[in-house]
Formats: sequence, C-alpha cells, structure tokens
Amino acid sequence: MSEGESVNGEPAKPAIQHPEQPRHTLLQSVIRNLDRTRAIPVLVLLATVATVLYTKQNVDRIAQQEFTSQCIDVKERIAERLAGHGRLLLSGASFFQASEAEVTRQAWHAFATGLQLDRQLPGIQGIGFSLLIPKEQLAGHVRQIRGEGFPDYDVKPVAPRDVYSSIIYLEPFSDRNLRAFGYDMFSEPRRRAAMERARDTDTVSLSDKVVLVQEGSTEIQAGTLMFVPVYQRGMPTATVEQRRAAIHGWVYSPFRMNDLMRGILVGSDLQQENLPTFQVFDGEHPSAETLMYRHGLSSGDDPEDLSCFSRQIPVQFNGHEWTLRFTRKCSPVLSGQYAGVWLAMGIGIVITLLLTTTLRSLLTRDDAQRMAEGLSAELRTSEERYSLTLAAVNDGIWDWHVPSGNAYFSPVYYALLGYGDAEFPATYASWRGLVHPEDVERVERVLQASVEAGEAFDIAMRMRMKSGQWLWVSTRGRSVQQGPDGRALRMVGTLSDITERRRTEEQLQAGEDRLQQKNRELERFAYTVSHDLRSPLVTIQCFIGMIRKDVEGGNLARALVDMGRIADAATKMNALLHDLLELARVGMAMNQPTRVDMNLLVQETLVQLAGAIDQSRVEVVVQPDLPAVQGDEKRIAEVVQNLVENAIKYRGDQVAPRIEIGWQGCGDEIVFVVGDNGMGIDPRFQEGIFGLFDKLDVHSEGTGVGLALVRRIVEGHGGRVWVESEGLGKGCRFCFTVGGAA
Repeated sequence: MSEGESVNGEPAKPAIQHPEQPRHTLLQSVIRNLDRTRAIPVLVLLATVATVLYTKQNVDRIAQQEFTSQCIDVKERIAERLAGHGRLLLSGASFFQASEAEVTRQAWHAFATGLQLDRQLPGIQGIGFSLLIPKEQLAGHVRQIRGEGFPDYDVKPVAPRDVYSSIIYLEPFSDRNLRAFGYDMFSEPRRRAAMERARDTDTVSLSDKVVLVQEGSTEIQAGTLMFVPVYQRGMPTATVEQRRAAIHGWVYSPFRMNDLMRGILVGSDLQQENLPTFQVFDGEHPSAETLMYRHGLSSGDDPEDLSCFSRQIPVQFNGHEWTLRFTRKCSPVLSGQYAGVWLAMGIGIVITLLLTTTLRSLLTRDDAQRMAEGLSAELRTSEERYSLTLAAVNDGIWDWHVPSGNAYFSPVYYALLGYGDAEFPATYASWRGLVHPEDVERVERVLQASVEAGEAFDIAMRMRMKSGQWLWVSTRGRSVQQGPDGRALRMVGTLSDITERRRTEEQLQAGEDRLQQKNRELERFAYTVSHDLRSPLVTIQCFIGMIRKDVEGGNLARALVDMGRIADAATKMNALLHDLLELARVGMAMNQPTRVDMNLLVQETLVQLAGAIDQSRVEVVVQPDLPAVQGDEKRIAEVVQNLVENAIKYRGDQVAPRIEIGWQGCGDEIVFVVGDNGMGIDPRFQEGIFGLFDKLDVHSEGTGVGLALVRRIVEGHGGRVWVESEGLGKGCRFCFTVGGAA
C-alpha cells in the first residue's frame, strides 16, 4: 500500500472522479445523440473490448504463474545443489575423523576419485584440504612438503603472520587447481571470515564473492568457496573456545560460478530455452559489485528494459544469503500466446457488423427515445433509494484507488470528522495523517493484508476531528477491482461513528472488572471469617479448658499465662473485626467533600503516630507547601496514616530508616507520595498488595486490611493508588491521587 505516486515529477492525477451531473442525465443525453443505427452495436463493441481485455488478462495471469513457477524451480535447484556440496564436504571431514593414521596425499586422492565428482556434482572445481599451521611450525611444514617431491613448495603469500594455513590436498590435482597448491586462504579476509565461521559453529560455511587463485588472466569468473572444519581427534569441541583450540584444518571446495551454474542447469530437467533471464548476487543487496552470475543476458543488457515480469528471491545457506533476480520480457502482441485475444476481437467485430446491418431497418428514433427515458427513470429511482439509505445510516462513503493513493470521500464522511465538504485532500496520505499515532501501525497492517489478498476488512480506530478531539470510528471495506496478481487495485467502503458504542463497552468492561474485584474480596472475606476469625476462637476454647485444669490442680502461675494467650487471641480477633467494619463503612459513610489542607492533615497524623515513630527511630521528612485538595478529610487522613504505619512496619533492618512525604505534578494530576528506604517489594508482587488480607510477610503485625482500605478510600475519591519499587532492599514509593486541587 503506497501513497500517491508521481510521473516525471508531476503529481498523479486523481484516479476517481465524481461529476456533478447525475448519471441518468448523462445516459439520456448520450442515447439521444447516438445515431439510431449505432446504439446497440456500440454496446456490443464495448462488450467485445471488455472480453478482449479479460482474455488478455487471463493470458498474462497464466504467464505470470508460469514465470513464478520457473523462478521457484531454479531457486530450489540451486539450494539443492549447495546442500549436496555441503554433504560432500561433510563426508570429507568424516574421512579425516575416521582415519586412525594421518590422511596422506594418496589416501585423499583415492577418496576423491571414489566420489566421482563430475558425475555426482557436475560443475564442481574440486575438493581439497587446507591445513592450519602455527607460526612456530611453518619451517618444519615446508621441509616436509618439499620432501614429498615438491622442491618449489612454499606457503603463499610469503609474509610474516601469527598463523598460517595451506592448501596441501586438492583433487583433481591438475590444470587450474595446481595454482592453488600452497595458498594460504586464512590470509585473505573474505575467505578467513568463512573459515572462522565454520570453525566456531562446526557447520558448513559459504564465503562471500571472491576471485579464485585458480583464475588466469582471461575468462575470469566470479567465485566462492565452501568450508567444513576438521578438528584434531580426541579433543573436546562442545564450546566455541574448545573448537578454536582443537581446529586442525578445513575440507573445502572452490566454485567458479559460471561452471557451477552450468552444472546445475544442464544437469537437471529444466527446459533452459524457456527459463527467464536471471542474475545471482552475493548477499541481500544486489549491485554490480555483488553480481556473481547472469543467465540469458550479455554484459551490456539491462534486465529491467521492456520486462513484463520481475521477481527477487533469496537463497539461504547456513546463514549466508544469495539473491536471485529474475526478469522476463514482454511477448510480442502478434505471438501465438495472444491467439485467443485476437480470435475474441475478430468474433466481436463480425457480430458488431451483423448487428449494425440488422438494426438499421428495425430501430427507430422513437424507440431509442423511449429506451432512454425508461433507463433514466430507473436510474433516478435507484439513486434516490441509494441516497436515502446512506442518509438513514449516517455513514460516510470512501472510494480508494490503491496504486495512485487518490480517493473519494463523501460529504457525510467529511461531516463525521467535523470538516466541510472536500476540506482536506482526498488522498491516502491525508487520511493517514488523521489516524491516531497509536493505531497507525495496526491499521496499515490490516489494510496491507486486505490489499494483498483482495479481501474485505473491518477496523476500529481513532481519527482526529477538525476540533482536535479523537473520534472512535469503524471503517469497513472490500476490493472491487483486482490486478493480475490478485492484489486490490480499487477498494470501497464506509465510515461509522462508534464513539458511544466504545464508551458503553469500556463502561461494561470497567463494571466487569469492579465486579470481579468485589468477588475476589468476598472470597477472601469468606476465607477470613472461616479461618482468621475461627483461629482465635479455637485458641480461646483450648486455653479455657487448660485454665480449668490449672485451677483444679492449683497451678495459678500457668493459669495466668494461659489467660494472657486468651487475651492476645481476643485482641487479634477484635482488631480484625474493627478493620473489617472500617472497610465496610468506606463508601457508605463518606462525608461531604471539603477543602483539605494537606500540610495540616499530615502534621496531625504524624502527631498521632509519634509513639510508633519514636520507638522505631524513623526519620520522617515532609515536603513543604503540600497542595490542598477536595475530599473527605477523615478518610484521607486514614490513607496517610495507613501508608506511614506500613512504612514503619516494613522498615527492615535499616540502620537509619527514613520516610519521605511529598507530592509531584503529573499533567493535570496531583500525586502524593509516601516513600521509604525499607524492605522494598519484588516487582512480581506489586500488583497484589492492595488485595484484601494480602500480606507479603505472614508473620508481620496487622490484619492485611490496611492497603485494601487505602485503595477503597482513594478510588472512592475518584483517584488511583499504586506502588513503585526497584526490588527487595530498595525501598518503596506509595503514590496516590484524590481528584483535583482545591
């Protein structure tokens, strides 16, 4: 999907026009001005033209399908051949690993001869072995190879370096391959990168485009090399470091691209005379520098000239990519491919001539007039019904020409967004600029899929109105014209205002969320009544029986201890009942909102908590000039008190515990903050701490109702509450809002 294209620098002309004159008037005018002997033959001729175009479209579509099939076939043959070469090199590496003694030149020759390379993989340049040579072993290596009957042998290029490699075996050992004997591939960056990749990953690796050392001064071809690592027997190779330490050398094959591709194409059942022209590039960015092979093209040809079809396909091999670019020129219009098109045109012309002769004696001007009036009346009635339908549903209409990006928007479309008729350009680009930034990617993804498949779509999104507000809309559309490849060329559809529907859905979702929250609280409440309240009762009942025995036995000291435990259980139960009743009253006993001086409220709260603050040796710092708010002063004081008590309770083992009370502006909101340097909260548990009876430390004091009470009070004021903590031992920041400033 693209925006409006331009031709020779000029803006693209609109592809969709909506003339002011009604269609029935145009039709009536046309028919009245037609010669009575030409009206129907002209229509037949138009039908003939449509048939010819449709036939040509089918011919082109079949040609496109054949072209695509051939492209995929060539790509699969290349991939299959590369995989075959990889398997061949792996067998060479296995030969080294399976040999109990050092692989000799004679053994390698026998192995390569047995592979029957020319028959199995025609076009291969050879198969060889490159030995890795540490710097300190170079002189001994050269003496050894010279002693095997090669007095002029040396590792090339001759220059000092930390590590060397040398091609010591290469079969067939004749002709061009003799030039590679002794060459250090590790000294050239592109070859070295592929060798290191094979070594580190223990897989077959393909190099970038190179010029092989086998090349002479004429008929130079692009080349590439394939490597498989050979490790020293008995050494571990589980990690990259172990593989680097164990590397012995590489089994490899050099390829001259023209010879390789000739072996692939000639050695298969592909009909080369019918193949499209194609090029092979190294990497994913085709260029003159990365061109490795061309088929059906001379060096001066431009593959894009007069091409009807083109396609670009990647070939992946173990992380290395080649790019195939295919093209096919247009067939001449007089070729046999278009025989059906010419036949359809000839038949249509003959029928047109026969109708012209026949109707000359039958059709009168009065007949044509009555025909025009009848058609005009039908069209007028149809258009009136269409207009009434659109007015009734209050939907905007759009018509989009995909290739050019031009469009048509109905007056209702503009009106839905608060604009006058045609107040912004009727183009895809203008429309896209009105879509909410958060919706653009999703909307374009759906549109792109719809265009590619030629299918209908239905999207909900936000669009900016002229006033700057965002309007929730639903746009529906479908393809009414498609190209040979199935892509949509023209799409039409409607635009509907769904703001009220979205608001209702959001309210229903919010209500459902609140209901689920209430249900969870009821479940926890039921659990608490059945467990947390029952536990103290069981304790009381148990120790009453023990006290009775203590009194009967005269053990008054133990009876006093048991009575203390009963008192503790009763105190715990009383605290839990108090917190539950307090939680239940929130929302039912909210006082009339008044102006609350937060500076005074915080100071009074800290006075009430002075004993706990002094006992825990907590330093409390209050930011000056806290803003005033509107709300229930008593309830807001409960929020501050619970958060400060919570900070004291979970101060941890801090040597210098500290609590900071302050505020910050966040847009139009006032956010109050109670922060501490205490135990902190793991991010996994931060969402659940405001639940009823949820306690991170089950052994801590309190009933687990405090933070649930805080949330209910804050939400009762139309605000929100949340916690921020980087993790355990890093403190917490409890943040809350309570509506607007006073």
